[in-house]
Amino acid sequence: MNKTLLIILGLAVAIGVAFFVLTSDRDRVVPQVVTVPAVQVPTTSAPTTPTTATPAASTPTPAAAAPALDPESVVAIVNGAAIKQGALDQGVQSIVSQYANLYKQMGQDFASMLVGADGFSMRLGIQAQALDRLVFDAIAKAEVASRGIAVTEDELDVEFAKQYDAFLESNNLTEETLAAILTSQGMTIETFKTTGRSNIREGLLMKELQIAVAGTIELTEDEIQTFWEKNSGNYSTPEQIRASHILVKTEDEAKAILTLLEGGADFATLAKEKSTDTVSGQKGGDLDFFGRGTMVTEFEDAAFALAPGQRSGIVQTEYGYHIILVTDKKAATAPTLTDVKDQVVADAKQEIVDERSNAWYAEVMAAADVVVNDPLLHAARQQKINVDLGLAAYEAIRDAGEVDEPYVFYVIGTLYESKVQNLMRAKTQLEAAETPDTAKIAETAAQIDEARAKALAAYQSALTKLGSDAAVEARIQAIQTPAATAPGATPQ
Repeated sequence: MNKTLLIILGLAVAIGVAFFVLTSDRDRVVPQVVTVPAVQVPTTSAPTTPTTATPAASTPTPAAAAPALDPESVVAIVNGAAIKQGALDQGVQSIVSQYANLYKQMGQDFASMLVGADGFSMRLGIQAQALDRLVFDAIAKAEVASRGIAVTEDELDVEFAKQYDAFLESNNLTEETLAAILTSQGMTIETFKTTGRSNIREGLLMKELQIAVAGTIELTEDEIQTFWEKNSGNYSTPEQIRASHILVKTEDEAKAILTLLEGGADFATLAKEKSTDTVSGQKGGDLDFFGRGTMVTEFEDAAFALAPGQRSGIVQTEYGYHIILVTDKKAATAPTLTDVKDQVVADAKQEIVDERSNAWYAEVMAAADVVVNDPLLHAARQQKINVDLGLAAYEAIRDAGEVDEPYVFYVIGTLYESKVQNLMRAKTQLEAAETPDTAKIAETAAQIDEARAKALAAYQSALTKLGSDAAVEARIQAIQTPAATAPGATPQ
């Protein structure tokens, strides 16, 4: 994924659907900047779930939560502009909510991943990610101001209306229903809209900044042709069908529904009443158009064997028992450049915009004067740059003794293990050379032994301070075995 301006700003200013997301398990409305999928259907990786965000109330917290920090305290200064603790906490919360929902859809509890030694490392990584977003946010806002970029109220009205209508439609809501849900949670639709407009305004500003940074782009016919030759496959579409389904848990339930359908019952009505896939069920079972490779094999084979208007029998998958109704079909297409030239030109220009804005992003982030007041957060940011910078920062914290955090030793250990992996890859490349440099190989082998010894010492120091910790003990045991030297053995 390209680090375009829109992507980098992520939760704060994305141009995608910037609205609150309804969660199914608690019927709550949570402010997030996410894209609400129109449908979610059975896949090979995880059961269908209608949620796209996790309520703030379910935010995972460590077993021993740190004391609350002053939201007005300054955690970092970016080119003279202060970033406050409250903004960082909000950014962390947004990232945690997204991760929590993602893992929930895979049947995993993200809260359990934020405790202990590995949880400490993960929390620091999330904080560093949130801080980098805020750093870029500050830089981008300054750039927007200096370039005089603005969004008119008319532009905002048009974009808000488009996204708001899409949000209601994709969630099968009326404005009255949404207002009632918000009211039940002590919120108002006015606040909902105000927040949505604010997020969309920021997204539009960032889109304009991206265009301004990229500058004027003119393409020659040869450049257009070259882009087409590289990407023509992206403009072809495979055969697609539109289908609805009713999903139930048991075969007996499916048989009963099939009997009702054969007796003339309305498919959409039964889907709303009986389907356990509540997302499509709200839409009468409609799954919209999809191509091959989207659904689990059994579902897909049955659906593509039907003609529009035909209904399947009972189809069993890992998700339960389906009855499928195909409602439409689209033939595969393979357009010529002439057929889609306007879109090809737009896409080719966007690719250049992405490349130029990525370069600008890297440049301004590297040149930014960023002072991080929290030494742990500073170290986590350094670690994102490379292992050696991270090691230097964490070892400085350890040597200064100003941070009473035994898991610092654990992080140092994992970084030394990462260094072991890097050195082992370098050693493998040296050994594979046509004329191996035996002296360099021996030097690298010695560096591997040194890094492994330092990792072990760091883990042992962590364990001494903690008394006992399963994760630390596991790393000590692993690094003392040959398997620990294999590439990829280091915990991420």
